[in-house]
Amino acid sequence: MTKIAFLMRYDFEEKGGGDVVQVKSYIPYLQSKGFTCALVDELNSENINEFDIFILVNIDRPVETVNYFDFIIKNAPTKKMFIIPIHHPIDAINRFEKQKSMLFKVLTLLRPDFYSREKIKNFIRGGKYLKMMPIAFKHIFVKYRKKISEILNRVDGVIYISNGERKSVEVDFDFVSSKYCIAYNAVSISNNIEINKDDRPFDVAIVGRVEPRKNQLKSAVALSKTNLKVIFIGPLNSNDDKYGIEFKKIVGKSKKLEYLGNMEHSKVLEYLTQSKILLNASYFEVNPLVDLEAALCGCGVVTTKFSYSKESLPNVIEVDPWDDESIKSGVIKALKIPDITIKDSYINSSWDDSAEQIYKLIKE
Repeated sequence: MTKIAFLMRYDFEEKGGGDVVQVKSYIPYLQSKGFTCALVDELNSENINEFDIFILVNIDRPVETVNYFDFIIKNAPTKKMFIIPIHHPIDAINRFEKQKSMLFKVLTLLRPDFYSREKIKNFIRGGKYLKMMPIAFKHIFVKYRKKISEILNRVDGVIYISNGERKSVEVDFDFVSSKYCIAYNAVSISNNIEINKDDRPFDVAIVGRVEPRKNQLKSAVALSKTNLKVIFIGPLNSNDDKYGIEFKKIVGKSKKLEYLGNMEHSKVLEYLTQSKILLNASYFEVNPLVDLEAALCGCGVVTTKFSYSKESLPNVIEVDPWDDESIKSGVIKALKIPDITIKDSYINSSWDDSAEQIYKLIKE
């Protein structure tokens, strides 16, 4: 039986995330086609021969991607290799990191290139995960952008999650996609989820880990100037206590804003079916799963313009996450749409559809 290794970032089990959900969602269909699949966070001489196909995941974490690639080329160069980029808009990342903290402001001034800053972050990560420290030293002189371009040209195929992502990768790495597929993100909830348009006590739901990139603080400030009932759902990021404290302070000042904390996924969906609008004013995304879930739960979706959600949800309203007025007016505009749900515009609702595209690419 052919065995596939999805090569993940080293902290995927601890931190989870959309990339983990995405990869795990491909597996049932691939297994139905006769493949055995595993999520792997370390490749070594003992386990490399267990696998027949390698799929690199996430070029925006180059420390793992480059390390995996070099190890495969050295030890199993004849085996098939594919890549799932999960590539965010670089300009949006650069702008975000300039305002993140004094440390990142200095890093951005000294190292304006995103991939140069990643080398510095490698040492910070190595302080927490000691097995990463030798790789951080090894990569000091690696030109990540050039290396990723090499990887893209060397693999047997690229698995994009949108055409927008494909175009971004091609521009950022001077790369022409020849062998690739588009495997749109999907959701695991039923497309036939019951929608009650009349019983939605919450005007706006904002879902996701509370952290600077997700921009809940600016969203809270923008919506505190309205009379809308807003709920926030998601865990506080333990790596940024200051942001969480400031966020809760803003929410606590308004009777219309409420932080519900972290909760089980099924409970999140329940709240989405009770909300009129999902607001996702993140500073950058690729194809966020929460937008898709909200659409299938009958919400109108107001999302960041720095993402590719519009490919899957053509009727979303896009906003500028840097502009309070854009966030507020986008939500108000969405609430004025008579038939608030955009569920019917969702062009792909099955992970099997997406995994089938990957299967076809692998089998070519």
